[in-house]
Amino acid sequence: MEDNLRLLVGPPPLADYLGLRAESGLSPKTVEQGQAGPTGSWAGVRVVQPDTGEVVGMGRVIADGGWYSSVSMPMQVEVANLVAQLITSKIADIP
Repeated sequence: MEDNLRLLVGPPPLADYLGLRAESGLSPKTVEQGQAGPTGSWAGVRVVQPDTGEVVGMGRVIADGGWYSSVSMPMQVEVANLVAQLITSKIADIP
């Protein structure tokens, strides 16, 4: 299945971000709340199935600009391990 997934630099569209949060068990957010998430990240990627264009996972680095940073990776449960492996294998390439 990894051959069927593509890692793209940049956050997913807002609707996909909100959907991934819900599917992965994170707290639901309104559209207004969700707008700051992907665009306010230090860096972000999304994982898509090229045949359908469906966003199945994402990763983002959240940082305070000083000492602390965190990596967040919401994704569909069905592809969680594969998406996590893909993102972590490419994380050094993120600008």
